[in-house]
Amino acid sequence: KAALSVTVYTVVDQESAREAAKAAGEDPFGSILWPSALAVAIELADVANVLRDGTLEGLRVLELGCGAGLCSFTAAALGANVTASDVSRFARSLACAGAQTQQFSGTAPSLRPPRVRRPALRTTRRRE
Repeated sequence: KAALSVTVYTVVDQESAREAAKAAGEDPFGSILWPSALAVAIELADVANVLRDGTLEGLRVLELGCGAGLCSFTAAALGANVTASDVSRFARSLACAGAQTQQFSGTAPSLRPPRVRRPALRTTRRRE
């Protein structure tokens, strides 16, 4: 089977990126390539190779909090139809930059901001 190659953009200076994101009111964690993302990407490749004859074709994947996009890119490279989302504009920009450099066997991931509805907070007092 062919080797899987995925390019992910992240920042070189993680601490400066976190501080800049905080100062801009952004989520500072989307620029980090988390070890858990690498673990999920490896698991996706294993599932495709062991259980699905080397492909994720026919599957739809929704990744919430995609960050730099590693898991989404892996699923798309394996043939899945992927929608990736992150609340952080910076994270989405990293993912978009990475998506433009990939060689996807299927369709490139759709990257979009989430629609967030914040429920009204209610407090209930208990009578004794």
